[in-house]
Amino acid sequence: MVTLKGYSKSNDYATKSTTIQVLAPVCKAGFSYQKADDGVTVTFTNKSENAVRYLWDFGDKTTSTDKNPVHKYNVAGGETKIFTVTLTAYPQSGNESSTIVIIAIVNQNLEPTIDDISWTPTTPNVNELVIFSYPCFILASTTDKHPCSTGNRQLVRIGRI
Repeated sequence: MVTLKGYSKSNDYATKSTTIQVLAPVCKAGFSYQKADDGVTVTFTNKSENAVRYLWDFGDKTTSTDKNPVHKYNVAGGETKIFTVTLTAYPQSGNESSTIVIIAIVNQNLEPTIDDISWTPTTPNVNELVIFSYPCFILASTTDKHPCSTGNRQLVRIGRI
């Protein structure tokens, strides 16, 4: 409560009292993000105001309470997936605030690994016919007669060792 007392020249005075309510600062959630070169690792920068705790939901059934988390999405090579990221910021007291951003994650890693390639028979003899199978994004030639656009996720080649 604040009281103001005013005096006149003849020492008469008047008093006025009032209550001032001090409100807590408003919590406001906000963030930006930056994707790494691999396309699946994302660094989130928290720009929330007047918050002391945070809850991140990365849209892939994982969460974090870090202020500025780094998250790696599980997206196969060459694929694109859409995720809804939610940051909820909590103030010392008062109501929390949430913000939602939809991001597209594109895995840029098109490097084949030995796990991506299979062959039959697994132990071929010299001059034996071998069937190789591998994901379509491994193709090195643009003149291939079976492009990935056919919808096939696996391509098969036949050759001799």
